[in-house]
Amino acid sequence: MDYELYTLSDGRKLSYRIVGDPAHHPVVYLHGFGSSSAVMVEDRDVLSDLRLFVIAVDRPGYGKSDLHPGYSSEDFAEDLYQLLSCLGIKRCAVAGWSTGGMFAQEFARLYPQCVSSLTLLGSVLPLSQPEVERIMPVKWKIVRWIMLHFPGVCRYLFKRVSKRINQDIDHAVMNRMEKMVHDDKEAAMLFTELLKKATYDAYQYEGMAVYYEVLAMCKADFEVRPSGCYPTIIWQGEDDHLWTVFTSRFLKQRYTKSRMFIIKDKGHFMFLSIWRDVLQQIQEVSAPKEQNHM
Repeated sequence: MDYELYTLSDGRKLSYRIVGDPAHHPVVYLHGFGSSSAVMVEDRDVLSDLRLFVIAVDRPGYGKSDLHPGYSSEDFAEDLYQLLSCLGIKRCAVAGWSTGGMFAQEFARLYPQCVSSLTLLGSVLPLSQPEVERIMPVKWKIVRWIMLHFPGVCRYLFKRVSKRINQDIDHAVMNRMEKMVHDDKEAAMLFTELLKKATYDAYQYEGMAVYYEVLAMCKADFEVRPSGCYPTIIWQGEDDHLWTVFTSRFLKQRYTKSRMFIIKDKGHFMFLSIWRDVLQQIQEVSAPKEQNHM
């Protein structure tokens, strides 16, 4: 699996992958929690037909990206902006799955001029926002409380999880798949090796990448409001119990130029089986007539 490395202004390395023809319209894909850019549906024929290409970016500590202790969602938005500027990309579609959805929203808020569309798939919300409190899943309320009051406990727990995963990554991935809803599990079976790679990518630094990511989630306090004129597409698995239908309905109310798709019988990993539809919607709302490269 080929990774590109970009050196940021502070000397850190940011890893990313490009799939498709860079002459087409760019789609930035931001992975979920405990995953990485390795888990991406590489349907090159569909990308060619739709005249899109994908840039999948690893957050700090994932893939080959360097750790960035204590980073914020704003910090990662700046990292992404630096990368896109280096690649000569003026405007792009931004798509985020799970935690990647929160980081996608932050980037779109800070750099709306760079965003042709925003796609959120089972998206996380900024955990410090008071308006999020009433719809936040209970497990995330617990995680936030522990992180804010006993961060050392979280650090220790993530180290233990990392050790267990690295001792038997096959078992860890199969156990994760067993907890998926039926349709997600069937789709995930086609991506087992990529899921193993992504899990390794997430826990290679003794769990510190996921620890700092949760810390960034807990610090994120931006208001969920559109800050530009980009269209927003919201995808939600009907049987997703990590970030629920209530979450996506909350997003739909706040992103005024949005459309929402609730996918029956799908859970949190729905994107593995609907990626073609996701790309089709992105193409419909954001394929530009202007030239996108500098």
